[in-house]
Amino acid sequence: MKKCMDLLKIIGEKMKISFFEEFPTAANLAKLKYVNWDTKLYLAAPSIKEFLKLEKEILKNYKQVTEVIYWPILPIEKGYWISSWSDTSALKQLFFELLEEEKRREKTKEKSLSVMLDFEPPKQRRQILTRFFSFSKNRKQIIEFLVAAQENGIKLYNIEMSHLPESVVWFLGLGYNPLAFGHKNIAMYYTSFLRPVVGNSIAKFRFKRNVKKFVRRKMIIGVGLIAPGIHETESCYGAKELEEDLRICYKNKCKEAIIFRLGGMDKEMQKVFEKFV
Repeated sequence: MKKCMDLLKIIGEKMKISFFEEFPTAANLAKLKYVNWDTKLYLAAPSIKEFLKLEKEILKNYKQVTEVIYWPILPIEKGYWISSWSDTSALKQLFFELLEEEKRREKTKEKSLSVMLDFEPPKQRRQILTRFFSFSKNRKQIIEFLVAAQENGIKLYNIEMSHLPESVVWFLGLGYNPLAFGHKNIAMYYTSFLRPVVGNSIAKFRFKRNVKKFVRRKMIIGVGLIAPGIHETESCYGAKELEEDLRICYKNKCKEAIIFRLGGMDKEMQKVFEKFV
């Protein structure tokens, strides 16, 4: 504890710690009781209507949540995540609804909509083949939305598949150049996946090396997992490993780390986070 506090004194600047929540059930959102610092919540929802309902309830009941970011997800049969292999009509409808909501907010002088696009291959991997011929059309549609979002004032965050080289990620449409479209990129780099495969030491070395790269690129860093996602079988880790990752982020002056996910919070995790906020 003393070592960590000494480190924080040396660095000086605080790191924002935010959360993803893929399953915004009452039980998972109740885990905000363990969050006693100002935080942001990246919230998955199947529609803008459902998101706005959840956003209103969260901001009313949890004063420590300063911002709720809409994380749109599609039906599994339409791709679930956003990519060039998603269903074309589903993408079109989603982007239309986002732009319409922002136009509504502009008329009513409300704060701009914050959106996070999670660029990943479809949950059902066979859709990469079945929608192979839609790839170019969908990628063009995504790029057009990124341009329109910037022009209309949507505050946009994009998740990037950061285990792959940047050139490959951008070629496949699993990430986009923030300098071209004005969004903020989030590096999805979870050591809980690596640790069982390569061991803790190598996983920490790789994470440290990549965090330095992410910070240079002014990216937000996804950290975890402390609870499984949609597959339900994802590797997770405990408080000790979480603290190791957060210390690396902090030491390298990461501005914001987003933890996957809120539902994994408990008193033990809370003690770790309190060392860094």
